[in-house]
Amino acid sequence: MWIVLLTLTAACGRDHVETPSPVPVVPPATSPAPEEPRPTPGQPGFTLSGQVRATPLNEAVSGAQIDAMHDGAVVATTSSSPDGTYRMTGLSAQDYVLRVIKTGYTVNSIDVLVSGDTTRDIVMDRNRVTVQGFVNRALPCNAFIDGVRVEILDGPDAGKFDFSGIAVRYRIQNVVWGTFRMRASKPGFRTLETSVTVPPPAAATGGIFETYFRLGDEIGTNTVTGEVSNRMIETGGQINDAQVSITLGPNTGRSTTSGSAGGAGLYSLTGLLDGEAYVAATKPGFNVEAVYVEFCGNLRVDLKMVPTDASFSGVVRNENGELLAGARVEKLSPGSSIPTGMYVMTDGKGEYTMTGLAGDFLRIRVSKAGYLSEDRKLLIRPHMDGDFTLKRAP
Repeated sequence: MWIVLLTLTAACGRDHVETPSPVPVVPPATSPAPEEPRPTPGQPGFTLSGQVRATPLNEAVSGAQIDAMHDGAVVATTSSSPDGTYRMTGLSAQDYVLRVIKTGYTVNSIDVLVSGDTTRDIVMDRNRVTVQGFVNRALPCNAFIDGVRVEILDGPDAGKFDFSGIAVRYRIQNVVWGTFRMRASKPGFRTLETSVTVPPPAAATGGIFETYFRLGDEIGTNTVTGEVSNRMIETGGQINDAQVSITLGPNTGRSTTSGSAGGAGLYSLTGLLDGEAYVAATKPGFNVEAVYVEFCGNLRVDLKMVPTDASFSGVVRNENGELLAGARVEKLSPGSSIPTGMYVMTDGKGEYTMTGLAGDFLRIRVSKAGYLSEDRKLLIRPHMDGDFTLKRAP
């Protein structure tokens, strides 16, 4: 805008008008727009800090990766310390989206505005799983048990439960991972409690953790019957008044006597619980006879005892039929070739006699210098073949 000034002067006796000069006019000053906060030049940017915790246990989360993102790009990243705290420095004043990553935990993206040093705590949630499995009878039985109540005893999910079925899993859903105790119970069976550790699942929900229970019966339903007899007698030879007892497993201590079950040498034990056992027969003048069994239903176990004075004998020859004196005849450990230390030597006629028989069979090794040794498994019975033929060593 220009303003014209008129000046009147006298010159040469007459009035005249000078040419006006334009004068600029400055508009009124206006206030400048406020600037966004920014760090002082030469100084680091703003700090974003806080603590990472997780529900439902409210524990500090260590090792969580925190990414500060702006316009989809990661601007800064850090990890939470053992006490769950985190700290980012050098941030400009602007909006950020925080992305938090830790296996076993889940949290939605978090919006945060940094306009100065800012504190923002982060709350994550432990991931959830389904705990499931079968309930079976205790070994050696393997049958399914239905109607068993399986429940969580402690932790944030205490009180959640489900029931097992025949070939049907129990399923407890929406369980927080971690360590907690569980119980399986049903009338007629021994209650079982155990500690379960569910590892952190990567998925927020839908993970499956399998844990199984085996319950022993509390009301014994098994029966064992059998006959006790003399192993060294071909037929008959029943033995009365031998003590028949159980020496392993849940039925340890149960016992009876042979000849008490309605016939010579017969015995019977009822009301036995599921499980493994040794059924053993003892009587003076006989070696102990024991048989390993697994109770899962009714069993018949006949026990054949060997008299302590039982023996067997034989002759050792070479391949030419010559009798071998001084040959060593020794017992080996059952199921192996390790000598037991029990042995006899053949006499001048190549003959020997061995005592100390027990069990179902013997493992024998016969050896002599200059000859190849021979191992043999002999069934303990009234007429054992104890003759050996050794071949000369090459």
